[in-house]
Amino acid sequence: MTGSTDVHHFHRENVFQHTNKQHPTSRTIMVAVDDSKHSNYAFQWYLNNVAKAGDLVYLVNVYQPAVTPGSVALEMVHKAHLESIEVELEKHSHELVKRFCDEVVKHHADLQVVGLSLRGGAGAELLVKSEELGCEVIVVGARGLTALERAALGSTSEFLVHNATTASVVVCKMPDTA
Repeated sequence: MTGSTDVHHFHRENVFQHTNKQHPTSRTIMVAVDDSKHSNYAFQWYLNNVAKAGDLVYLVNVYQPAVTPGSVALEMVHKAHLESIEVELEKHSHELVKRFCDEVVKHHADLQVVGLSLRGGAGAELLVKSEELGCEVIVVGARGLTALERAALGSTSEFLVHNATTASVVVCKMPDTA
């Protein structure tokens, strides 16, 4: 396997990179990844239905900060404890991104892949990074929330559909696995 697996400690981070000089970049695609079955399904859907030789695919995980500035929790938790939580969140994000990237390299060597770990609100971070990278398509999974749940919890896919200036593909329906 070629590419770099060096990990650097930044809030916006290139965790993994694999390029294939035989296949020049044809399209730039972003796929949001996380631990959910919905994310995994969207990732597999991209590979099976959209991916083509030469794609430059950014696999991006966005992890939430342990607490947000100004929150009551920040006042109650010891700073050293917060820092250890942040380190664990970042480590988990890196491992997750590398796992998805390894699958691309192993089974789809004709794709170029870059793994990114971002910290913040998922929708906003994905939007900013996709524009920064010039992505032509953003692929995300949907958790299947009701309208009330989306209103209460927020929806990354809905945020992207309404705010992205590029195509957003929301992979909605997972087959029943009963």
